[in-house]
Amino acid sequence: MLLTQVAMQGFVGGILSVVALVAALQRLSTQTAALLPTFTPAVAMMIAWVALGTKPETMELVGTLVIFLGSGLAEAAHSGLSGSMPDAAVAARNADIRSE
Repeated sequence: MLLTQVAMQGFVGGILSVVALVAALQRLSTQTAALLPTFTPAVAMMIAWVALGTKPETMELVGTLVIFLGSGLAEAAHSGLSGSMPDAAVAARNADIRSE
């Protein structure tokens, strides 16, 4: 059991999460990729619910809802800013962001 825990925390938490974030940064905007770590507690809670049968408490569900709504609002605000800019300006801004 301890070996499984070490393997999961070391591999999934330490290595796989970094690889996934780098892959996300290559495919998504920086702002969108920056939102991904905020989902970690919500996803962990849902995995525990499905895999282990751990029923979440009301406040955990409320917290998950807040995470998803807040991330959705942040992404909508970012998309709204991009939507008001000409395509060339959006491309130039994204190139500047990625080069930093």
